[in-house]
Amino acid sequence: MIPIRKAEVEDLLKHEHRPCITLVVSPGVKEVGLTTGVAAYRALVRDALKQCERYHLGQIEEEALFEPLNALEKDTLFWQEHQHSVLIYRSEDLFGMEHRIARWESQAIVDDVFHLRHLVADRNLDVNYHVLVVAKNKAELYHGNLDALVLDDGKLVQSKKEITEASDNMRQQFHSAASPAHRGSGSNAFYTGAGEDNDEARQDQIRYLKALDEEVVAALVGSREPLVLVGVEETMARYRKYSDYPNLSQETLRYQEEYKDIAKLHRDTLEVIKKEVGDPKAEIVAKIGEEIDHPNGKVVAGLESLLARAEEGRIQSVMIAVDQQSIRGYFDPVLLKVVEDDQGEDLVERLVRKALDQGASIYSAQETLAYLRY
Repeated sequence: MIPIRKAEVEDLLKHEHRPCITLVVSPGVKEVGLTTGVAAYRALVRDALKQCERYHLGQIEEEALFEPLNALEKDTLFWQEHQHSVLIYRSEDLFGMEHRIARWESQAIVDDVFHLRHLVADRNLDVNYHVLVVAKNKAELYHGNLDALVLDDGKLVQSKKEITEASDNMRQQFHSAASPAHRGSGSNAFYTGAGEDNDEARQDQIRYLKALDEEVVAALVGSREPLVLVGVEETMARYRKYSDYPNLSQETLRYQEEYKDIAKLHRDTLEVIKKEVGDPKAEIVAKIGEEIDHPNGKVVAGLESLLARAEEGRIQSVMIAVDQQSIRGYFDPVLLKVVEDDQGEDLVERLVRKALDQGASIYSAQETLAYLRY
């Protein structure tokens, strides 16, 4: 599954073809098991089908709309590969999915618009990065984010031998010709022992690391995401010196046998990234804590007040209680008042959409409130 990109979030935001089906499949099969997880998904699809009745679709339209959703139920490989929560978006001309580690209340939502709060909450906290592991005569490249670390499919040069075999043969011939058996005792002047051998080994390693870096740069062409180095510190310091990749992480992780467990490698490399990029959510939470009881603070709570500030374009960050019960109704942008009505729009989703339009950050929280720009 390819994660939904920013441009695709905008497509979901502006989508106009009704009905729009949003499925929140959570928790994932890792927690509840494959059979139970797929059965829960099947129930969500049935629920969505029931909700679609109010759109009075014809049989052909309905079958076409639900065909990929029904097919997904039987895709065992999909459920095995995506074992945590899954968000699914479906309309007549769109079918998108996102895999998340977060745990929510499972639900099917059929509406005039896609419901996006599960998708966008904490989305800007996600970080994409790469990992290069050089250890145990192996070189491996990984791609990571908050949720997972995945091994790159490409094949990297694996050892110095692949690069230095020709020069090793030449050196062996030279040393054989220069040895006492061929040249006599005075030949030691041509072969000075350990110091020269170490220098040759170092040059071989440099050639190898340069060749490896060429392959890494080619594999990551166009990327400026941070690359975390994992291996022997001296070796990776040398790699860092000769690398042309534009964004190497400042910290190098010393290789551990435990890194054979990709989950452990993911946790430790993610910590490196978090230390370097910071935590904007923690900063906003701290500001809210400082100002929430201040009469002139920038913290706003209450759905009507939040929608009013969103209408004015003043929201910098929104903390969303993602699983809170939806409130439907209408918001008067002139009077800045909410009128609750079961036939109206989802007002929490209206807040999310307004915040997205303004470029505000959206984070998950226990309570819905906002921090204002001014």
